[in-house]
Parts: sequence; C-alpha cells; structure tokens
Amino acid sequence: MLLEGVPVSLIKGCSIRSFLCDQLMIEADYVEKRITTVFLDGRVVDSLDEAILRDGSILALSAAMPGLVGATLRRNGFYSAMRASISQDNSLSVQTAVSSSRGIVLVKLFNLLVAELGPVLLRHAIPPSFSTERND
Repeated sequence: MLLEGVPVSLIKGCSIRSFLCDQLMIEADYVEKRITTVFLDGRVVDSLDEAILRDGSILALSAAMPGLVGATLRRNGFYSAMRASISQDNSLSVQTAVSSSRGIVLVKLFNLLVAELGPVLLRHAIPPSFSTERND
C-alpha cells in the first residue's frame, strides 16, 4: 500500500517542506537529513521549499539509495547535474503557488521510509471511501 501511494489531504499550493513538516508534523531535521530522494509527479526535486504541491500531485519519498543511481538522484547531490533533464522545474511552481483550498496528494514511500514514516502517513491518510476515484 505505501509503495503504491496513500491519498493524503493537503492545502494546495504549499511547498513539499511545508506539507511534510507543517501538515504531516514530521520533524524538520528528519526531513532534511533522512529524506534524501524526492520525486514530484515523476520529476526529481532538489528544493523542498520551491517545489509546490497541487491537487492530484504524486509525491514519492526515499531514504538514501545505493550506487550511482542513488548518488545521482540524491537532493542537491554532487551528481545532480547529470539528471537536469528529469529534475523539477521550480520556476513554474512559484508562480502558481497561491491557494488556500484543500486537495489530495498521493504519497509513496520507499525503502527505509516505509517503516519509519508509514505510521505517520497512515494516520493522515484519507479513507478510501472519501478519496476521489482515479481512472487507471
């Protein structure tokens, strides 16, 4: 379930950091040091403060991954230039960030974060009967 994604309510237009720290109540130090790889809608994120969540966004979170792939995908990592074409473009996010209505984000957890953040995520999950249906 956590690998496939859990629907969570969010305030649309907030940053990833704000969502994790202010809405899910995850410690800022944990977010900074432990969540090293972040994908938003299939694109790698370097700045948790600039990447903006919208209704229907898919947020994938991972702790450090091994090897060159892990080093390349790591937030603000040494090899991040090698993935410029798949990185989040925050210039568009900042322009459309103003909103205060609620939405739903699908949050996926990988590797060590499943055990560490799974309970937190499940506490904030929207029950299946209340989440919007997705056409797959």
